[in-house]
Amino acid sequence: MTGVFWVDDKGDVTPADVLRHPDSTATYFLPPGRAWSTVLYHQLRAMGIDVRWATTPMRPNGELFLPMRPPWNELFGIEMYTRGGMSEIYIARHPSGHDYVVKVIPLKLVQRLGYPEPVIARLHLEGVYPIEAWATDERFLYLLMLKADGTAFHGMGQCLRCLYRVTRALANLHARGWVHCDVKPSNIFILKGQAYLADPGIAVPIGQILNRPRCSLRYAPPEWIDAFIHQTPIRIEPAADVYALALTALYLWTGLHPYPEGDRPLIFAMHADGRVYDTLREAALSAPLPASDIFARCFDPDPSMRPDAAEIASALPAHGPAAGADNDGPGGDFERERDRGTLVS
Repeated sequence: MTGVFWVDDKGDVTPADVLRHPDSTATYFLPPGRAWSTVLYHQLRAMGIDVRWATTPMRPNGELFLPMRPPWNELFGIEMYTRGGMSEIYIARHPSGHDYVVKVIPLKLVQRLGYPEPVIARLHLEGVYPIEAWATDERFLYLLMLKADGTAFHGMGQCLRCLYRVTRALANLHARGWVHCDVKPSNIFILKGQAYLADPGIAVPIGQILNRPRCSLRYAPPEWIDAFIHQTPIRIEPAADVYALALTALYLWTGLHPYPEGDRPLIFAMHADGRVYDTLREAALSAPLPASDIFARCFDPDPSMRPDAAEIASALPAHGPAAGADNDGPGGDFERERDRGTLVS
């Protein structure tokens, strides 16, 4: 075996084939989101073999395949930027001089998770990072967005203005009948000095049942963690976004995430213990933020007891404190999400 191979348990090259004859000169592509592929991925990595998730729609000549119609066929200088949990992100230039982000998600993964087509892309809500275009083919979902200017805010004044705008965006999204499902610091983008709630391409209608939402586990609300543990379907409600928004607000001020990244056993254990939610409420009450008592209510394990996003936004100052306060407090760098520690340990 030499070359490039797409591995599938029902395909021409199966996991058993790879393990019987692993080829150190080959590149293996595995489908994301399956238990066997996760195990095989780490086995091949341990052998020093080139293994990748099969999320990239590549042509044989190595070019990124995009729909052959405007604006997609007008893009040039396309380069890989990063890989996410279920997608790959590319940076591309446009003849207008703008830089764009192309997000590519495997269509089978989107369908298997039960997500609808990204109708949210057509809503154009204030404060929600705009999706300029979207398209699908037989394999992938494509989302096109302007490249953000940056993702860093510093000081209390800027943080509060950012928080107000993002909270208003979330309230607008909920009012139109959608749940974002992945509110977290890295999904806040800055464009022309304004904060936006980003990554709404697979937002879900309120009340929809999903087998498993794709989200950062450490920003998942307790009712989702409970469903993950017991492998039960989840009814998607705005209260999940409100919980994640409150964690994001704490990160804005403290630079601390709730849990270490990827520590699933710790998160499950803390959830089962239950005292973690008291810890988070105390952290919110002690944070020098307006409406800290309202943010503390966001951590109630009972989603029906949490405030809605509109109530939170109405309690926040639209313009933050005086300009002189902009240098107070640590602020947050959303892009890097540098871990200075965690709220819970």
